Amino acid sequence: MANNKTENNNINDSVNSNTPDNPRRKKRIDTESKYFTISYYVVFVVLISIVAYRFIIHWESTLKTLSRIAQVCMPYFIGFLLAYLLNPMVNFLYDRLFKGVFKIKKSKVNWALSITTSYVIVLGVVVVCISFIIPQLINSISDLIGQLPDIVNRVADWLNEIVKDNEHIAQNSVNEFTDENLPNLQEKLTEQLADLIPAVYGVGVSFVKFIINLFIALMVSIYLIIDKRRIKKYLAKFTYAIMSKEHAESFFVIVGDCNKICKNFFIGKTIDSLIIGTLCLIAMSIIGLPYAVLISVIVGITNMIPYFGPYIGAIPGVIILLIDKPSHGIAFLILIIILQAFDGCILGPKILGNSTGLRPIVILFAISCGGALAGPLGMFLGVPAFGIISYLIDKYVSYKLKKKNMSYLVKD
Repeated sequence: MANNKTENNNINDSVNSNTPDNPRRKKRIDTESKYFTISYYVVFVVLISIVAYRFIIHWESTLKTLSRIAQVCMPYFIGFLLAYLLNPMVNFLYDRLFKGVFKIKKSKVNWALSITTSYVIVLGVVVVCISFIIPQLINSISDLIGQLPDIVNRVADWLNEIVKDNEHIAQNSVNEFTDENLPNLQEKLTEQLADLIPAVYGVGVSFVKFIINLFIALMVSIYLIIDKRRIKKYLAKFTYAIMSKEHAESFFVIVGDCNKICKNFFIGKTIDSLIIGTLCLIAMSIIGLPYAVLISVIVGITNMIPYFGPYIGAIPGVIILLIDKPSHGIAFLILIIILQAFDGCILGPKILGNSTGLRPIVILFAISCGGALAGPLGMFLGVPAFGIISYLIDKYVSYKLKKKNMSYLVKD
């Protein structure tokens, strides 16, 4: 009996120890507590600070790491950009052609036909352009190379005239140059020849990497277009999971507006540059300027960069034509000024409108920052990137002003 009483007392003690009123019970972490939230943010900030400190102290290794990551991610970024640019064409073919005209009811068949047709059209345009433009470019470059002896003779005559006018100074400069460089000429030539084989090998490796990256980018773009609905659905579920319904819906509106900014800029700028390049080709052919195809392709490509693009493209054209004939260079420069005025005052506003919502000074700043960070590609992408940043800042400022009952400032 004594043993039974002892066992019952032990059972009662264990039961009572698990009751809510027992002070000895094990406490669980209250994740809803403000102290838990504060601790969570403190740990997060400390970790971010450690990572930032590590990046800043070892900045050179950080840049190398970021460069490697960028090289690995570049094919995927290009694939995403290609899919983004082709998506409007795919949607158009799906809605207007296969679903609207051919009345195909199966959605999967429509998508397959739309995607296949879009890529066939793009590849067909590329093949046609290559078959037409590449031979013209080769002929222009061949003609330019054929003109090199005449160009060298002209430059030599020009230098001789300078030497005659400044014979004493020129002779001293020539003697100094000869004394400094001729003894080391053989050594320099030997070094250049020794570096020639690694340079050729590097070019070959770079070309193979370019082909592989291009293939990866093409595959990535196809898979992104095929799975775009699944990706959108997953991202929507994830957004609703981590945000409230009201915030998620506001987030989707903001993403849609940012998408409009980028889409209007990319598509509009592509059409605008294509028209400017074509007009440049037609005008140069009418005037009778040489190397029309080569220079027009350069002008059309560089026109993708706002403001600075046409002038960047004009520089090699002016140099080539000035060497060929000074009057040709002057005529081409006048043509570029007219084209830029037409593009800036008439064509650009009609096609692009105010797609980014940026003032000219901000566009110039965006081009400068983008060029400093990523070269020509950064100059092109900097404008829509700053357009999105400007839009997000404007939305945030408007939200804060409305919250402070100062909505009248939003209208201004």
